[in-house]
Amino acid sequence: MIGNVDGIDNDYIAGWAMEPDDETYRVPLDVFYNGALFTQTIASYHRDDLARAHVGDGSNGFYVAMPALANPEHAEVEVRVQRSGERVGEIQQIARRPKCSAHGVLAADMLRLQPFPLHSIQSVAFDGDRLLVQGIHLPPYGNPFVLRVRSSPGTVFDVTYPQHVRNVGDWYWYWPNGSWCGFRIDIDLAASTDDRPFFEFYFEYDGSDESSTALGRNRIWIPKDIGAFQTFPHGDQLTRVQRFDHPRRVALSGYTDYRRMRLIAEEYGVDLPAANVLDWGCGHGRVVRHFAREHAVTQAWGVDIDAENVGWLAENLPGIHASAVPLLPPSDLPSSHFDFVYAISVMTHLTHDMQEAWLAEIKRIAKPGAIIALTFAGPASVAFASKFLTPAYVQTWQSTGFDDSLPSEDLVDKIADADYYRNTKQSAQYTRELWGRYFEVIDIHPCAFGYQDIAILRA
Repeated sequence: MIGNVDGIDNDYIAGWAMEPDDETYRVPLDVFYNGALFTQTIASYHRDDLARAHVGDGSNGFYVAMPALANPEHAEVEVRVQRSGERVGEIQQIARRPKCSAHGVLAADMLRLQPFPLHSIQSVAFDGDRLLVQGIHLPPYGNPFVLRVRSSPGTVFDVTYPQHVRNVGDWYWYWPNGSWCGFRIDIDLAASTDDRPFFEFYFEYDGSDESSTALGRNRIWIPKDIGAFQTFPHGDQLTRVQRFDHPRRVALSGYTDYRRMRLIAEEYGVDLPAANVLDWGCGHGRVVRHFAREHAVTQAWGVDIDAENVGWLAENLPGIHASAVPLLPPSDLPSSHFDFVYAISVMTHLTHDMQEAWLAEIKRIAKPGAIIALTFAGPASVAFASKFLTPAYVQTWQSTGFDDSLPSEDLVDKIADADYYRNTKQSAQYTRELWGRYFEVIDIHPCAFGYQDIAILRA
């Protein structure tokens, strides 16, 4: 093996490694920090300078983030080949200071707010006899090589992970090796025998808990029926809330969120085939369409304050009771009618007073004993938004557990009140106290839908 550690700074260590007899072999490496194994990597990063110098095939570099610090410390960093223990280059010494955002927020503080490595599915493509699925999964503990992907018996597939995704490292600046998060799953359709209407994949690593699987937090689902990718609005209506979305991503995230919400309902005793189900804040029907399409419930309802989007839903997706509701209740929804009410990213945009008003309205329309599942933007959402936040904001939020001061422009010109829609963040304790005035708070699960937590309530 030949290689070197070319550079080290406060946050990263970089170098290259290769086998002289096989320049396409990607050398697995162990990275030690102050004498202890910190992470592992593979020398597979493309570097233009290596290519110009004809070092290997140019894709023999490594680039590794250092651990987050709360206080300054002296660090000793060593890189070794996993297979042989051979050292790559020299041991590096550096005086380190805590990593901060451009506004001075500490990375170590953000890691304490986000307990799980988040993931999402980005796209799917059909290539002859193979289905290609791409997405991102943050490396657990900053180590991408501890992540395992499995599926149900009968699904034949290959996984490529990690792949470097440059812009993810910008958003997750605080997550060690956050840019090494891309995955690709190649499903061999001809060889696969699982006859369920979807492909299902599980992301696992040492230290992940069983609730991740029970609630679907570590799963993705890919529908096999091409009809799941049909009938979506175009342009602004599709991307109104998530401006980077496209039809394939919306279809995939909507189907996965539907499957995850089904798991939650069943876990808490909802008899879905006999249930009246309400998607509160349904938009263009990203999730509720699947409850109706798969005939999973007795009645599927969807309401939203965005009259344009819910109007499109009512016109294009029959089988759903779709209607607009006012910014402030009461609504014309029937009393004591629903067995299961869910909302994904609705409370995340309401002020304290609006939350109280709508909690009272949901209590009115829910049957006694109904299950209500509402997401909220908890601590992980603060970490996710931290590139824009100041230390003063983070400190104030942590001391109060609630902030609805930041406006959201997602529905500008789509609703009557320009100040109504907010970027609201709240702690689990605050949520228990406020929402517990209207419902029994059964459970709160962190990061159940990306960076959003979910509260399970009983009417």
